[in-house]
Amino acid sequence: MSDEQRDIISSFKKRLEKLEIQIAEIDRNVSEILQIVRRREEEN
Repeated sequence: MSDEQRDIISSFKKRLEKLEIQIAEIDRNVSEILQIVRRREEEN
């Protein structure tokens, strides 16, 4: 494997890790929103 290929793979892995972190954050936000919506529905 060439240095260029290793660099590309390394860069891809870093981007993938960042995306996984962002997806986890979005998932938490969606869960919070759903909890708020459920509470409001229960109040009405």
